[in-house]
Amino acid sequence: LNTISCIAYIANNYFFLGSGQKYAVCSLDENNKKFQEVSRVTIPDELIDQLKRSGCGDPISQGIYYAKNKLYKVYSHKDSSNRILRNDIAVYALPGTSPKFNGKVSLSAIYACDRVEKELFEIESISSPDNGSTFYMATNQMENSTTQKDCIYKIKLG
Repeated sequence: LNTISCIAYIANNYFFLGSGQKYAVCSLDENNKKFQEVSRVTIPDELIDQLKRSGCGDPISQGIYYAKNKLYKVYSHKDSSNRILRNDIAVYALPGTSPKFNGKVSLSAIYACDRVEKELFEIESISSPDNGSTFYMATNQMENSTTQKDCIYKIKLG
């Protein structure tokens, strides 16, 4: 991978490192302090097309989380005024066997999280302390022109 914008822990010394539509499964060599790619998964264009929103630009790739053979990926959408008020959490089923997933993912679910009444509502990441039973999302948001803040929300998917 040329760039890495997000990371998610899989198990033992395995992690997803990725950006955009490509995610390398890497093992961490703690002695050499390096990641070694062992396999790779991709998100096909046709799945990204399913995330597109009317009146918005292409989905903006945000954070990832891994649990139970699924990759959770956050996307934000800029409207025609260049504001982010709409977001999706896509759940992808992973091909292959953990931890060395390999191939194209398939789309399991899309969860919309929109706050059009705000000036800014951008989901940046998602995580879970209990392997996917309870989720938390981190947001960057603005209620009025003077108050921009980061918030964490407990959410339920499904």
